[in-house]
Amino acid sequence: MENNQFKVYHAKTISDILYHLRNVNNVSITAGCTGIMYKKNPEFLTYPDSILNIRNVEELSHINKTERFIEFGSCVTFSQIQGIESKHRLSVLQDAIRDIGTPSVRNIATLGGNLCLRNYKMTAFAPLLALDAKLEFRNINDIQIISIKHFHEVPTGSFLSKIRIPVEDWDIAIFRRLGPLYEVNDFSAGFVFLANTQKDILSDLRISFCFKHAFRSKELENLLIGNKLPLSEKAVQSFIEKTSSNFDDYMQNNKIECSTIHKKQFINLLEASLEKLT
Repeated sequence: MENNQFKVYHAKTISDILYHLRNVNNVSITAGCTGIMYKKNPEFLTYPDSILNIRNVEELSHINKTERFIEFGSCVTFSQIQGIESKHRLSVLQDAIRDIGTPSVRNIATLGGNLCLRNYKMTAFAPLLALDAKLEFRNINDIQIISIKHFHEVPTGSFLSKIRIPVEDWDIAIFRRLGPLYEVNDFSAGFVFLANTQKDILSDLRISFCFKHAFRSKELENLLIGNKLPLSEKAVQSFIEKTSSNFDDYMQNNKIECSTIHKKQFINLLEASLEKLT
């Protein structure tokens, strides 16, 4: 289908997707179309030159569960994820999804679309970063697996086909969303805190904070892992100070602009979460 502004193509199979990626210049992949951004009114709707709709590729809407991981096709909707009985395994992702739009939006918005939208780390990114998700990208020649911590943009000529999340239960699982409801802008951010304990020992810890950029440091997490519980006030304060310094260094080293408001929100959320271990 074509009008004066753009062309729309439709794929029904993986082969269709690869064909269009190879033969259509600057084609943009979409499924639910909820990521199309607008300003004040529909007159300002912006589109790429060509759109490839992969909504009807059945393989990309599957959810596979094994003892070791849960694997989502990139076109799995948020409503599908909400319907999974996952105990504590996906609670932070499901909590994040509840803050995304309305039920009608969640019926069509996809996990892959949320991850691949440019310019922002959308709501699902912080939970998936903390959960050590891996992303599968496909192109005409091969399949590439990328850890989400190394994901910045979709590789040229590829598309996101699957999201794989290791299966783990969490004793403490916290998600907090910052910024306006039903909208993502420069004030938006997502925070995740995961913790497991074993015989009064902190056995695992995950902390992620995402706005336009993503922050997670295994080096910091390892500072507390193995500590006896409850954590002392001194240990918590020392960790907060090191996190604050590490956060500043990361932003500076990567030439990332981060507002003082975002940093303060991150530190406040971290302090509140650590109280559950004291």
